[in-house]
Amino acid sequence: MRKMTFIIAVLLVLSLNFTVMAQEVVTVEAWSIAADGLAEIIPAFEEETGIKVELKKTENATMKQNLLLSLNAGTGAADVVLMEDFWAPRFLDTGGFVDITDRVEEHYGKFLEFKWDPIEMNGKYYGMPWDIGPVGLFYRRDLFEEAGLESDPEAVAEMLSTWEKYYEVAEKIKSETGTYMLAYGKSNYDNRMFQNMLQQQNLGYFDETGEVLIDHPQVIETAKYINQLWEDDLALDAAEWTTGWYAAIETGEIATVVSGSWLGGFLKGWIAPEHDGVWGVVPLPAWEEGVRTANNGGSSLYITNQAENVDNAFKFIEYALTRNEPQLAMYESQDLFPSLTSTYEADLFEKPDPYFGGQKQRQTFAELAEDITPFYFTTDFDEAATYVSNAFEEIALGAEVEEEFKDAAEKTRRETGRD
Repeated sequence: MRKMTFIIAVLLVLSLNFTVMAQEVVTVEAWSIAADGLAEIIPAFEEETGIKVELKKTENATMKQNLLLSLNAGTGAADVVLMEDFWAPRFLDTGGFVDITDRVEEHYGKFLEFKWDPIEMNGKYYGMPWDIGPVGLFYRRDLFEEAGLESDPEAVAEMLSTWEKYYEVAEKIKSETGTYMLAYGKSNYDNRMFQNMLQQQNLGYFDETGEVLIDHPQVIETAKYINQLWEDDLALDAAEWTTGWYAAIETGEIATVVSGSWLGGFLKGWIAPEHDGVWGVVPLPAWEEGVRTANNGGSSLYITNQAENVDNAFKFIEYALTRNEPQLAMYESQDLFPSLTSTYEADLFEKPDPYFGGQKQRQTFAELAEDITPFYFTTDFDEAATYVSNAFEEIALGAEVEEEFKDAAEKTRRETGRD
């Protein structure tokens, strides 16, 4: 009898231990360089907390599709998931995430303010900010010199201080070298550059109340600027992330690229790794009363309501995103630019970058990051973006800009029910 009692007691203890062990595992799903960055900091987190992290690396589009299915089904999602800011509102609308407002409150002032907008819904916060993509103008020093222009960053920043001046320089570079100033695809393009140009002016497809802005006069004027670049043959017809775009960057067919800070890592890593000293970075040209930057990309970490242990899941998020050391480690290795402002004082931002001709390009982007204004995505961003892309395709074929954008705005209003 005593032996049986002892055996039962042992089994009970083992059962409890297994339960505790099961609760001490946090599952995390992310994609690409974000997953690689997290993989670097997980060992230190596990050692400090005793909590095991199981990381799943998934391709971006696949994860987006599978996550939506898992949220709707109520099963299959990781405890912690990465979501890009532009599609987060639609996913939050499923109700599949944990409200962590009380937990993140103490960290609110540590991050750039605009980063909280995509992770908030109905006054509640469901995620913690991570990376951003402060936008600058990457330019080829050699092509500016070939056109008889100065090429050091300070001079170029002044030379391209407005979009009007940018246009004038584009004409000179084309006439002197035959090179396009930039690439802007006429079809199958998500128009990120156009969105960046709108964000500089505190505009977008929607305002902060969700009202449609696609037919706003300044939105239409900005679209006309893009069209003029096409009409004057200053913009190469090549959409981002296509073979033609890669080739144009690598061979010098374009003189500038408007992009987020993360492009530097892609240039060094695989698009143009042999271009040491060729590229420089300056702030974007400004519109009247507009800022000289925007945001392109960025993501945050969220806890799904399928998490078995929310406390442990939050401990991981808090460790990864609110401390300088892990944030700087992931930035240095994967170009995941932090929105945690305390990191901007680190020595890393003062280091000259040999690839950019010794320019302190990280410092440039840190300064720009402080000026980023919100861009309001809403749950209907995909619909609006589709109608805008369709409008640009028609404009490229000869349609009137104003007519197409007014039509895109009306279609967006009808489909979404927004004003």
